[in-house]
Amino acid sequence: MMKWISLYSIPGSNSPRTGNEDCGEVPCERWGHASVIIGKTLYIISGFNGTLALTLGTYLNDFWTFSFETCRFALLNLRYADPALKKFTRSHHTASYHAKTQSIYLFGGSVNYVQYNDLVVFHVPSCTLGREKVKEGTVPRERTYHAGDIIEDSLLIAGGESNAEDLQDLWVFSINEKVWISPDIEGKIPKRQFLSSTGIDKKLYLFGGCCQKYKLLE
Repeated sequence: MMKWISLYSIPGSNSPRTGNEDCGEVPCERWGHASVIIGKTLYIISGFNGTLALTLGTYLNDFWTFSFETCRFALLNLRYADPALKKFTRSHHTASYHAKTQSIYLFGGSVNYVQYNDLVVFHVPSCTLGREKVKEGTVPRERTYHAGDIIEDSLLIAGGESNAEDLQDLWVFSINEKVWISPDIEGKIPKRQFLSSTGIDKKLYLFGGCCQKYKLLE
């Protein structure tokens, strides 16, 4: 039988625990953050600490790790290839790990209703945050609530919402060539945001989501 457990103590929580009450400093409450697992470590990146009224709260610029071996959090001390990224804050972005470059690719997201389409790269071994230099191709529209995954050496971005418009596009960024591509695709996916994605065996699986009128999709 499966059951949910809390890996660390949460004040006021009645959920079962592993017994580890010392998890060190803990990230603040948040939503709209991105996360990715590398080996036995969970990376938690930025997000929003506030209410649904997105002007009432704080957009976060912190990067955290959680070790599944020690059940402890750690706040990362970042280096910056681009000094402007010291003020990097973001919510509703995607984070995808590329093993060959040992880097997490962050795409899109928003701050105070301003949406972005930049590609920010976090190099894990050096703990360095920088911007990816795009050599060629049309950059996808600014967006939030999209899905993103890396398959082999390509970052795939699907759907989302841009300036109150649901999207049904698919974009591919070649990590080796530094080029954005809008591939020709047979058929179309429904316009959707808040979808989830998983890349397995050279295939990108998309599930769920909704449209502007919050009509649920399969």
